[in-house]
Amino acid sequence: ATGHPRSAGMSQDETGCLQVNYNVSTANELQLVVLAQYDASKAPEPHPTSVWTMLEIEKIWGIDTKADAYWLDGVTTTFWVDCRLAYDQQNNTGLRYLKWQATDIWNPDFYDLNLRDTFEARRRAYQYSM
Repeated sequence: ATGHPRSAGMSQDETGCLQVNYNVSTANELQLVVLAQYDASKAPEPHPTSVWTMLEIEKIWGIDTKADAYWLDGVTTTFWVDCRLAYDQQNNTGLRYLKWQATDIWNPDFYDLNLRDTFEARRRAYQYSM
């Protein structure tokens, strides 16, 4: 079950999610209606949830082949399908995408394995975050 109310005219998109017509006119109204029945503590169905990750490397600070280590700055972007956030684009504001706050929706857990924290790495992170 998707948790969506039954509504006339539901269809499926290319991901297989039901596209629900909530009969709202603004993006803010649409987000409020969808989130009112959404539980961010639960992962999307089916389990396990497939999550795609992309790493964009912005700068490589150094490579130490003897220590088997490297230092870099980058941005990690993740993608997944959560049908509980689906809506009928044609009948609900015409928006193709909505921007969700990370605190409002389910997010996958990530763990950095073999992460080496050094004083130099923290100094650079502080320097570039200002």
